[in-house]
Amino acid sequence: MSDESRSVFFELERSSQYAAMVLKMSYYGGKEVLKLIQFMMRLHQEGILSQADFEDFSTFTKISKGNFQIIRMPVDMRGITEFEKESLFNSLAALGKTEEQSAFLDAVDKLKSDFHDFRDNLSGENIDEIDNLIDSLKGELTELDKKDIISKINQSFTDLPVVNTKEKIQEIKKCLSDLGINFCVIPNSGSSEQPIAQVAVDKKDIEKFMPFFNGYICRQMTGGVHRMDALELLSNNNISFVPIHQDILSKYEEILKRQGIDYAIAPDNNLSDGIRHIAFPSNQLSKAASQYDQLRQALMEKTGVDYGNFNAQTVKQFDDSASCSVDESIAGMREANKDIDECMSKFEGESINSPFADALSGAGIDPRNSESFECGEFFENENYVPLSVYDSLVNNDEDTILKNVQSESPDRFSFRIPGTWGENEQILSVDKSQVFKDTARNRFIVFVNKNESPAVLTKNGISRDSFKNGMDLYQKFNKEHQDSFVTIKPSELKSIANDLPKIPIK
Repeated sequence: MSDESRSVFFELERSSQYAAMVLKMSYYGGKEVLKLIQFMMRLHQEGILSQADFEDFSTFTKISKGNFQIIRMPVDMRGITEFEKESLFNSLAALGKTEEQSAFLDAVDKLKSDFHDFRDNLSGENIDEIDNLIDSLKGELTELDKKDIISKINQSFTDLPVVNTKEKIQEIKKCLSDLGINFCVIPNSGSSEQPIAQVAVDKKDIEKFMPFFNGYICRQMTGGVHRMDALELLSNNNISFVPIHQDILSKYEEILKRQGIDYAIAPDNNLSDGIRHIAFPSNQLSKAASQYDQLRQALMEKTGVDYGNFNAQTVKQFDDSASCSVDESIAGMREANKDIDECMSKFEGESINSPFADALSGAGIDPRNSESFECGEFFENENYVPLSVYDSLVNNDEDTILKNVQSESPDRFSFRIPGTWGENEQILSVDKSQVFKDTARNRFIVFVNKNESPAVLTKNGISRDSFKNGMDLYQKFNKEHQDSFVTIKPSELKSIANDLPKIPIK
């Protein structure tokens, strides 16, 4: 069996498991959760989301029961690209090819300029040291001194961190795993220059996650407060965040520097809203507000644009701003990834029709609105087990026990137990509140109490000896009556793979 066929087979084999899993999740998360599941399923079917990543997502949603929160985390992009690093080495190499003093000094200036183009994205104790080394090349040096300094700069450039988005995200994953947090990283939003990792976090682990998130943000802050100072202030909850429009950020930052106001600019976790957050120590807040009001008034008089009030936020409010809805998450993924957007655009407007959608619609849940959660309650109730009942067990035009029971008790749902017929026919009758219609598969899902002995109707009347309890019925029932997708032959897999319908995102 090919890898593709095996993958399709496993997907079909797990359809009923997905139904149970999704119904449980819909009970907690409702329409939003189902929409994200459909989205991720589509990415997997289209080959954009790997099998391993999809299985991670499936496991996460099952453990969290769909009760999760999506947090946007700006990926720490401090470092330089391979291209930028190569540019620095090329400029450095030019120093060794210049013989005239004036040409050498020009090459030093170019190296200094190139380095400053990239240094804002760098971190580490050797950054200022590189600046000093480059400056020292302008002094009265012997050829030996120059070679020594150039060698040191060369080594410093070699040690500069190179940005790798995947490695940065792996660092986030490792930290969260070490903290014992149930999470799943879904496709990024943002841009190639500033990717934003979208982390779905189990709500029961949010209290463990937020201290990590706040520390992560503080380590990336820039501005007038040292990062460790900001982290200490944040841990004491002695800091306020103020949202500032991106268009006036540089002007406001100049004023803060002139006035000696301590501040730190948080990395942008939502590139689409045009807002950045500035952190201020509480004892600097009133002074910062006064300076902002003056700038706002001046800009209104000059441009007629009002950039809004100075609104201080608590740490919790800032944390909340990093959360996003499923719709916002999906929109961010589509905007940031051309392949995802093209994939989704192909199927817009189509009706939902797939084995996965069938599983969703099983037991009375409409995957397009998910407003009925009664079935989810049964799945969540550990005292009940589900039976898959096909029309052949319900419909019978002959003069049988089943037909008589259905006529006498129209307010109940009655069906023949598989493996019994004729003189040995056995009928189970349950309250209709325990039954859900799956129109896609022409079947019903019936819940029975696993701890109670079912009252089975036979030719001789009611019998409670046929099954020990509902669990015994469930085990024997499934042994006699397997779902069709479990018994698919390998020879059928290729055509099934080609004909698999797709799931549109509404």
